[in-house]
Amino acid sequence: MFNKFNERTSGYLTNLGGSMQFFWSIIISYGCWIVYNSLVPTSMRFDGQWFPLLLFISNLIQLMFMPLLQVGQNITNKKAEERAVLQLELIKKIEELTIKIETILETQIIVQENIVAELHGVHEDLHNELINNYNLILDKKSE
Repeated sequence: MFNKFNERTSGYLTNLGGSMQFFWSIIISYGCWIVYNSLVPTSMRFDGQWFPLLLFISNLIQLMFMPLLQVGQNITNKKAEERAVLQLELIKKIEELTIKIETILETQIIVQENIVAELHGVHEDLHNELINNYNLILDKKSE
């Protein structure tokens, strides 16, 4: 249970930290921070020259997100590997079924060829019998 919570949390934070919205929010907030602390009078600034507080906060964000992104990537890779294994199993089953279908179709073709040959033989017999009957009728009329 705790493991699933960790996976979900790291997945969510990985998606959040890897998004363009997060990137732009960081850029805009840093820009506002720098502009504000550069333009307002010294007495109103909350960060000193060279922005030590901003550097400290950005380093904290980096320190938290680097391992978190690694964990998120590991979980993503694990899930991708699981999907690949399932896909391979599915492909193997499809291949087995395809071979079975090919075998059944080959058998059906042989059966159909035998039926056609039999029908051809019956057709020949009926044709010969019809010719013989026709010749008999002609012979009787000519007598």
